Parts: sequence; C-alpha cells; structure tokens
Amino acid sequence: QYYELAQDYLSLVRVYCFQGNIQRAAEIANETGNWAASYHLARQYESMEEVKQAVHFYTRAQAYNNAIRLCKENNLDDHLMNLALLSTPEDMMEAARYYEEKGEQMDRAVTLYHKAGHFSKALELAFATQQFGALQLIAEDLDEKSDPALLARCSDFFIEHRQFERAVELLLAAKKYYEALQLCLEQNLIITEEMAEKMTVSKDSKELPEDARRELLERIADCCMRQGNYHLATK
Repeated sequence: QYYELAQDYLSLVRVYCFQGNIQRAAEIANETGNWAASYHLARQYESMEEVKQAVHFYTRAQAYNNAIRLCKENNLDDHLMNLALLSTPEDMMEAARYYEEKGEQMDRAVTLYHKAGHFSKALELAFATQQFGALQLIAEDLDEKSDPALLARCSDFFIEHRQFERAVELLLAAKKYYEALQLCLEQNLIITEEMAEKMTVSKDSKELPEDARRELLERIADCCMRQGNYHLATK
C-alpha cells in the first residue's frame, strides 16, 4: 500500500515478482508504462525463458538493444524489424547485418541500411538483390551532397528502366550536365526552368572553365529552341 501511495511502481513490481505473482507485476508495468518496472520485469521473464514477454517489456522500457538481442537469438524476425526502426542507427545497422547474413528478407536489410544513413551499402545490396522498389526510395534521398558515383549508378539504373526524368535529376545532382542534357535530347524530355537553372554553372564557379561553361549554356539554349521554349532559350 505504501508503494502504491508513493507511486513507486518499480518496488511494487519487485515485491510481486519476489512473491511469485508475476501476473500482477505485469499488470502494473503495463498499466503505468513505468520504464524501470518494465525493465525489471523483462529481466525476470528473460530468466524464465519467456522470450516474447521479455521482448515486450524491454520494448516498454525502451531498452531496444536488449529486445533486439533476444529477437536475434530466438529468430523473432518480424519483431526485430519493428524494434530496429524504433532504435538507434547502430541498432539498425546491427539488425541489417543480421538479415544480410541470414540471406533472407534482404528487403529488410536494405531498408535498415538506408534508414541508418548508410546509402552506399543500401544501394549496393539493393542492386545485388534487385530490390527495385527499395532503389527508388533510396534515390529519393540522394542529392548534390551524395557521392557522385552513387548518383551516376542510380541514374544508370533509371535509364535502364526507362525512368528518364528521374535519371536526369540524378545526373544534375552529380553535376554531369552534358550527360543530363544529352538524355533530354535523346528522349525528348522538356527542359523546365528548374532543370535549366541546375544546369547553369555560375561565372564564379570552379566546376567548369569559362569556355566549357559558355558551350554548355549554348547547348542548353539550343535544346530549348528545338523544344519551342524561346523564352527560356533567350535567358
């Protein structure tokens, strides 16, 4: 009663566990959501080899690394994916390696590497296992700060699958302006003002020498003229 009045749920759970009334201890931990009580109860269930209950209460305690460890040890692959996504990038990486080493559910490994911020590893695995849906999701997170080699590889993938507009976006992010322009010409893609701006290298930029910069601008203008966009061409 004193523990209840003081709302000392950890002590209450400890007492009920000591008395062997683990059911009542579980009710208290579930009702209150107290992290310390849930953690203590999870350890009790783990010592009793009641794995699913232990995973449940480690999760309630936000002790995700312990819950992940138990899932891996007991092949609870569905639980593992959900827990990893709630946890830290390190835990996501660990879970991704687990799926990769098992050689099953590679889509989960790709998703976790991606969510953990390891784009190159996610892409490498997605290409190797032909996870095309995952590739498209990863590509959405790529921008001009991404590794140019990754951008180029992804653009090749989109060209191969006839998603030319997406390929142009990635080529522009990789600063491969000539290739992007050539693809627009070959596939008759309309050059929008936004695309033209991305292709336009400023005078102060060290990306291209002045003569190459001028040549690129002329090519963009020529392409716009062919497409009948005279306003953009004159800009």
